[in-house]
Amino acid sequence: MFGALQSAGYTRLRPANERGAQCLTWFQRIRAIVILFASKIWRGGPRFLLQLTASILAILLLAGLFPQHIQHNYAKIINWTRPVPDEFANLRIVVFGSQDLSGSGISADGSKSRKSWTEELCQLMDCSIYTSVVPSASVGPVLTSNAIYGGHLAEIANAHKDENVEERPSADIEFLSEHYPNNFEIPDLDAQIARFLTMPAPVPAPKHTLWIFSFGTWDIWNLSAFSRKAGEAQIDIIVNHLFSRIERLYIQSLNPQSPAFSDFWSNATSNDIGRLANPDSATKVDPRQLENFRILIPELFDITLTPIWDIRRDPPFPHTKGEQMRNAAHLTMYWNSKMTHELQKWTEKGQQRPEGVESEAIAQILPGKAGSPPVKYLPPGDNSADAKVVYAPYPRRSGTQSPSIKTILSIMTEEGMQRAGLQDAKGRGGKPATASMRFPDVWTPCLPGGLNMDGMNFGTNEECSMPNDHLFYDRFTMNQKAIDNVAAEAAKKVREDLFKSR
Repeated sequence: MFGALQSAGYTRLRPANERGAQCLTWFQRIRAIVILFASKIWRGGPRFLLQLTASILAILLLAGLFPQHIQHNYAKIINWTRPVPDEFANLRIVVFGSQDLSGSGISADGSKSRKSWTEELCQLMDCSIYTSVVPSASVGPVLTSNAIYGGHLAEIANAHKDENVEERPSADIEFLSEHYPNNFEIPDLDAQIARFLTMPAPVPAPKHTLWIFSFGTWDIWNLSAFSRKAGEAQIDIIVNHLFSRIERLYIQSLNPQSPAFSDFWSNATSNDIGRLANPDSATKVDPRQLENFRILIPELFDITLTPIWDIRRDPPFPHTKGEQMRNAAHLTMYWNSKMTHELQKWTEKGQQRPEGVESEAIAQILPGKAGSPPVKYLPPGDNSADAKVVYAPYPRRSGTQSPSIKTILSIMTEEGMQRAGLQDAKGRGGKPATASMRFPDVWTPCLPGGLNMDGMNFGTNEECSMPNDHLFYDRFTMNQKAIDNVAAEAAKKVREDLFKSR
C-alpha cells in the first residue's frame, strides 16, 4: 500500500522521534565539517588561505570564458542577492528584414548549429515567443520595398532611353537591370508584414513585444551602382516607407484579435492601473515602465568591408567598381544617419493617437483618472461583462539602434594593427592571441559559398579546418562567436533603452 502511495507522489511522514534523530545526525555532520575546516586553517595557515583564494579566482576566470548564453543561465543560479522583478517577462520578439552580416536570415546551408543574432538575442532576454518572417538566405537578396526599387529602375531607364551612349558613355545604364534586378517574388517588408498578420494570434498573448527591422543591406548593394544623389533620394523614400509600415503595425497592435496584439494589462493590479493608466503617468514614472511599442533597428555595416564585395560584378566602362565602393560607403553612413533622424521623430510622437486608427475598426482607448477603479470610466450602458476593460493612453512609441558596427570594426581594427605592429592609447593592437574576440583572419571566409545571387561565383562549399580563426563564416555572414557578441551588445542596449526593472 505504501509503495503505491509513493509511486503516486506521496511521502510518508516520519514519527517525531525519527525526525529528531535525523536532525541530530545532520547537526553532527555540519559540526564535523566546521571542525575539519577550522583544523585545516589552523594547521595550513596562510598557505591554505592562498590556495582557497586561487581556487575561487580560477572558477571566476573559467566562468568568464563561457559563451554568453551559458553565462546568462548560470547567473541565475549563482545570484546571491534577492532577484529583481523582470520587466521583460513574457516577451515576444518579432523579426522582419533581410539577410545581414549577423545572420538575420536562416542559414543558406540549413545548418541548425548556427543561430542568427536575433535568435541569440531571444535566448539572452529569455523571450517566450520568437517569430521571424525573414526569408532564407537561399532565396537571394531581400529589399525593403520591391515596388520602390522597381519604380526607380523604370524611372532611370525611361530618363536615359533617348541618350546617345556613344557620345555619352556614362548614360549606358542597361547593366543595372541585369546586375541588380528587381525580383518581386522575394518577400519585401510589405510581404513579410502581410504574412505575419495572417498568422494565428498567440494564446495567451505576450505582455511585451520587441519588433526588429533589419533592412537596408541589399538596398545599399543595389543603390551604390546608381549616382550618389539618386541613392540618397531613394534612401529618403525607403526609410519613410519603413516607418509608415511600423506605424501600421502599431495600429494593428491595438486590436486584441490581431497577432500583433500584446496584452500589457494582463494580471495588472489596481496599483499598476492607477500608476500606469493615468494620462499624466509619463511625467510621473519612468516611461519605460509604461505600455510601450518597442522597436529595434540595427545599424548598417559597410558591405564593402565584407568578402562578398570582392566578387561583385564589374560594371561596363566608364563605370568602375571603385566608384561603386565609394558610393556604398557614403550611402551606408547616409542610411544610418537618416534612420537615426526618423527614429527620433517617430519616438517623439510618444502616445499620440495614430492616424488611420478609425479605418482599422479599432475602438479608441480613452484615459481615465488615476487611482480609481477602471469600471467607473466605462461608457454608460455597458454591462458587467466588460468590467475588466482597462482604459489607458495609447502605447508609447519607443525604439533604439543596436551598435553592432562598433563591435565589428573593433575586431577588424585590432587585427589590422596587430599585423602592422601598432598599438594605440586605447589598447587596440595589444590584445593577446588568446583573447575571446581575436580572429587571425578577418578577410577570408571559412566557407566560400553563400547567398544565391545570379552571375556571382562563390566557389566551393567546403568548410575550412579552423572556423574560429575566421571572422567571416561565409562571404557575407560572420563567425558564430562574433554573432553571439553582437547579440549580447544588442541585449544590453535593449535592456538599457527600452526596459526598466521596478
